[in-house]
Amino acid sequence: LTNSNFTASEICRTTGIPEEKVSVTPLGYDNDHFYPSELKQRLHHRPYLLNIGQAYPHKNLERLIHAFNSIAHSFPEVDLLLLGKPHPIETTRLQQMTSELGLSSRVIFKSYVPYVELPNWYRGALAFVYPSLWEGFGLPILEAMACGCPVITSYSSATEEVAGDSALLINPLKTESIDTSLSQLLSEPKIRSTLLTKGLLRSQSYSWDATRNLTSGLLRAFC
Repeated sequence: LTNSNFTASEICRTTGIPEEKVSVTPLGYDNDHFYPSELKQRLHHRPYLLNIGQAYPHKNLERLIHAFNSIAHSFPEVDLLLLGKPHPIETTRLQQMTSELGLSSRVIFKSYVPYVELPNWYRGALAFVYPSLWEGFGLPILEAMACGCPVITSYSSATEEVAGDSALLINPLKTESIDTSLSQLLSEPKIRSTLLTKGLLRSQSYSWDATRNLTSGLLRAFC
């Protein structure tokens, strides 16, 4: 059992296990916790783009910061918030790079955010930007969509599979693809509104109940 078609194909490719021996049971999200709300706490004093997760290299934050640098002068009121547990090597390197670009006041590194606070960070963001190079699923995409936050993510690995046509999809290997999507989303409110609506519908097609039912059905069939 695995959580996405992409991961299933990777398992078969790397191990030689036949496709018929791998079943996909997609993940769900906590819909009692992640949902849209007009009662938003003001957690940051300026409009912001959001990324959540530890700064592992495959999260592609270096290209994201360079992409933000490319559009920062056009949107001087917008910050980029990077939330997540610091990486012992990458976070220091990224902070140094941000300083060299003159973005220390615009790219905000925040440490681990308690689970209870996550929905309000999603709800308050102009967009959730997740340009990861590789993901087996991409649960933050669902959490953001469920909170009514437009999503920009990669068209590679499982991120595209989870997002479907309900996000702006970028080439994570090309900084210009990321900055083009950032500019498009920030300058066109209609796109943000469309993605918000489509994302809410998309997130509702995933649930832990569905994961449980599919998993238990497969286990009964095996037994």
